[in-house]
Amino acid sequence: MSAELLFRADAGPRVGTGHVMRCLALAQAWRSAGGKSVFLTTGVGGLEERLANEDVSVIPLAAPVGREEDARRTAEVAKDRSAAWVVADGYGFGADYQRIVKTCGARLLLMDDYGQADRYCADLVLNQNIDAKEALYERREPQTKLLLGLRYVLLRREFLERDRRRTPPAQVRRVLVSLGGADPANATDAVLQALLRLNRENLEVRVVLGAANPHFEKVSTTARSAPFPVRLDRDVKDMAAAIGEADMAVAAGGVSAWEMAYLGLPAILITLAENQRPVAAGLAKAGVCLSTGPQEEIRIENLAETIRRLLDDPGARQEMSRSGQALVDGEGASRVLMRLRDEDFRLRPARWADAEVLFQWANDPAVRAAAFSPDPIAWEDHRGWFKDRLADSGCRVFLALDGEDRPLGQVSFEGLGKGEAETGVSVARESRGSGLGGRLIGLAAEAVFRSGVFHTLHAFVKPDNIASQRAFESAGFQNKGLNTRKNHPAVHFMKESAGGAAHGR
Repeated sequence: MSAELLFRADAGPRVGTGHVMRCLALAQAWRSAGGKSVFLTTGVGGLEERLANEDVSVIPLAAPVGREEDARRTAEVAKDRSAAWVVADGYGFGADYQRIVKTCGARLLLMDDYGQADRYCADLVLNQNIDAKEALYERREPQTKLLLGLRYVLLRREFLERDRRRTPPAQVRRVLVSLGGADPANATDAVLQALLRLNRENLEVRVVLGAANPHFEKVSTTARSAPFPVRLDRDVKDMAAAIGEADMAVAAGGVSAWEMAYLGLPAILITLAENQRPVAAGLAKAGVCLSTGPQEEIRIENLAETIRRLLDDPGARQEMSRSGQALVDGEGASRVLMRLRDEDFRLRPARWADAEVLFQWANDPAVRAAAFSPDPIAWEDHRGWFKDRLADSGCRVFLALDGEDRPLGQVSFEGLGKGEAETGVSVARESRGSGLGGRLIGLAAEAVFRSGVFHTLHAFVKPDNIASQRAFESAGFQNKGLNTRKNHPAVHFMKESAGGAAHGR
């Protein structure tokens, strides 16, 4: 896939960095599928280097946000670049804006938080919030499809690559304070003052100030008066590490709320903007956090008491951690990508919870008949095999899921050494005969080639298994003729990455 996404999003002291950062999560997923991205923006709030490191281009825009000039320039750039989609994330993109952008020929994905537009004519509307509901979008065109709720929470790669196993400690030592990319009213300083009132010398506090935060000097002055160590960081590149190292957080109810929930960090959320209110309230109701309400209503002594209460309640923190991880599964970008690519299934790496469905497929009579070892597989043998594959960095196992997350099939790549792997595939009984096998193999092969783990794939198929032979051929594997596999005759198929010759082939 070489098509381009054009993102229309802004960041800065007034709007924060959340719009750009969640767009970045989608840009990363698009890039992992072989595509390119560009941002058209009035400003990215100091995130230029971050975007450049992700191979994302930035085009400056000099136009009033959401006005006709903005829309026409966006449409013009999308047309010039032959963009497949325009992704607009912000609060000024109403019906007129959407209609003008769609004249460029690209499709439009509108990121939304609370149904603020007068009407919706985008192709897709994405609202990833816990309170997202169809009633917010009754004023929409018939072709406008909705992606609503926590299934579509967009997380950046740095979060998805972290180990989620977390057991909150009985005693909190490390507190993270992160009030968004801008924090115009300096809620960060209020939180530090509340922490000072606790008079707890055993704390270690890390304060993360966003790239667009103008209050570094004031926060630094307060930090120097603390009886405990305070580390101040600006524009942290690896926010996942900061969250992963903390025992508890005081944070804004924006994008970081989903990041902390995913990694199971207990938190107190402060509402800094109107759109954050339903997020904080919904997460508090789900037992994922405590919510203080709007910043302007907070009294320092009350905030200090809320922090003290959570510090002293390990049971509440453990329950928050479990609830957050159950609520946000980290597959939102993959689900959105499936819609952008017009796929009827998506791939994700297999995990331990998939062991049972893979066991059922492996012992399906048709699968056993096609295997070179046709005997049924015992559950304990399967568990051992699967555990070894998940732990082996030289193996890859992918599960195919439809739009409702129903499993459809699997593809495995078992390393043979020197960048080569043997490919195995099985498809759920109800999905056979649909051509899924070939598409599944092809998509998985693209993924492992892009990862650089393998450059040459092999497959061995029984001579009478015509369906599997056709599947591998449709996935671009070359028929290398008859060979043997486990002392049985087999048709050997092979596929090399485009750079195979560079790997010494």
